[in-house]
Amino acid sequence: MAAHFGPLQILFPKPGYSLALDRSPTFQKAHGSASVPVLDGAVQVAWRNLDVVFFLTATSALSILFTLCRLGGEILGSNLREADLAAFAPEFGVSRSHIRNIVSAAEQRNFIARYGNKNQFIVLTPHWIDAFNKFIADSLSYSDLTYRLAQAALSGT
Repeated sequence: MAAHFGPLQILFPKPGYSLALDRSPTFQKAHGSASVPVLDGAVQVAWRNLDVVFFLTATSALSILFTLCRLGGEILGSNLREADLAAFAPEFGVSRSHIRNIVSAAEQRNFIARYGNKNQFIVLTPHWIDAFNKFIADSLSYSDLTYRLAQAALSGT
């Protein structure tokens, strides 16, 4: 729950999300019950963000893209190569070929572009940044909804 409500707590400390962050078993039970009737909302979030959801399901895919960003991969001219990411394969617990496959999948979705004389450099595109931002916004919105429903259930309103 901390992964879902921690960012919301930072963004909106008042009224806050302490019930979820305190790991209250009572709240967790209420949250689970309150979430079932609106489960369709989670499905809609996934459908609206299918390209990003793919990277949630592939082993270490988000970590690979985040590492590319951390290395400056959203800046054209950063001269990052696929091989620079492949060096992180042991850290991610995947093979270099898996990283190539993730880079290829990102390129197919227009999340990564290649440039340079031999297209040896890669850069995250604004399309990736927009798609990921939309996914995060949708996810946080849904998390807030389920929190408020659980809170209401606990207070009996």
